[in-house]
Amino acid sequence: MIEVQDLTVRYGTFALRDVSFVLRAGERLAVLGPSGAGKTLLLETVMGARRPDRGRVLIDGREMTRVPPEARRIAYIPQDLALFPHLTVLENLRFGLRGHAARRASAGAIEEVVSMLGLEPLLARRDVATLSGGERQRLALGRALVVRPRVLFLDEPFASLDAATRTDLQRSLRAIVTRLGTTVFLVTHAFDEAFLLADGILLMMQGRIVQRGPAAAVFRGPRTVDAARFLNIRNILRLERIPAETAAALVRGRPPQAPPAHVAIRPEDVEIRTDRDGPGGADGGPGLVARVVDLFPAGSRVTVIVELADGGRIEASMPSASVASAGITGGAPIRVHLPAASMIALAEGA
Repeated sequence: MIEVQDLTVRYGTFALRDVSFVLRAGERLAVLGPSGAGKTLLLETVMGARRPDRGRVLIDGREMTRVPPEARRIAYIPQDLALFPHLTVLENLRFGLRGHAARRASAGAIEEVVSMLGLEPLLARRDVATLSGGERQRLALGRALVVRPRVLFLDEPFASLDAATRTDLQRSLRAIVTRLGTTVFLVTHAFDEAFLLADGILLMMQGRIVQRGPAAAVFRGPRTVDAARFLNIRNILRLERIPAETAAALVRGRPPQAPPAHVAIRPEDVEIRTDRDGPGGADGGPGLVARVVDLFPAGSRVTVIVELADGGRIEASMPSASVASAGITGGAPIRVHLPAASMIALAEGA
């Protein structure tokens, strides 16, 4: 288990401030945030490559703040993978099995990792430079996992791969770390990668943690306007622009000193109805008068852009078959329904 307490780290004019969290044994945590949020700086500090200005890092209850990475029994895969070009594939794979780490590794550690990652065809290769991007990535994963690290640190390791290879490797890694029970600390800015590989999300902005929770809960319920925008929720409206009864339901039960300033709704939760559907939506109300201004087909779904009477725009994501059967076309008058159960109340700021 890693426990981070009140961490402050300055780097030039930027700083991580008062960062605290716990990463439990066997948990997979993704640190998610925009470029410049401080994700890599946090990773480097937690793994011991950088010393904090203030705060502590504990691993399994032991103070590790000033202990170097090589003494922490961790593994790290940076963006550039850091393979050794002068070593063969097998020598790269064995590199971490020395001294302290070797005594902890089981006799069949290499064979097990080779089998799990499908590295058998690569073992005879002497020139690492001839490996493809996906092969290099598998080798880097194997070298990290063969020492059975206490924590596996990953800094956007799949960023340079094509989409198909990236997906295959992400799924392989998820299966392997689940099987081995490996604790994972992943830095990424890719939503799909975080959702696939992590149990929990730590959302960072401007050097601070703005939200922490299970992956599904963070994606479905960002707390602030900036967090919702980063998570690509494009429908963000001021509270007064939605139907009064929906606004009242969202405000009810909240402290009067902290009412939401905005609301958001994901495109797939927006309901569009035409005259042929009848006047009422699933929310029971008449809906907002609007017209269709554009449609963007994307395979089995269509993004429908609608303009409200006040000039505001909302995106809806609908199955292509539903768009065709409802006769939704550019310029068509429609009604937009925003179910209260799907609305997300947002505070201002990050």
